[in-house]
Amino acid sequence: MPIWLQNEGAWIAMGVSLVFVVAGWVMHRVFVRVLKSPLPPRRPQPADTASQTPAEAPTDNPNAKSKK
Repeated sequence: MPIWLQNEGAWIAMGVSLVFVVAGWVMHRVFVRVLKSPLPPRRPQPADTASQTPAEAPTDNPNAKSKK
């Protein structure tokens, strides 16, 4: 075994370096997978919500009561 591997600090440094390399590889795989995934479908946006009154404005709450 080489002289530089006979020190405890060398093994600790190599272990920490290996952990960083593996973590980088895992993060790379996750980023590539996320960037290659298809985009979620877009929700249609109303044309002009600024001119509507608050009673007419659409809500994201599915439990909201309709006044119709």
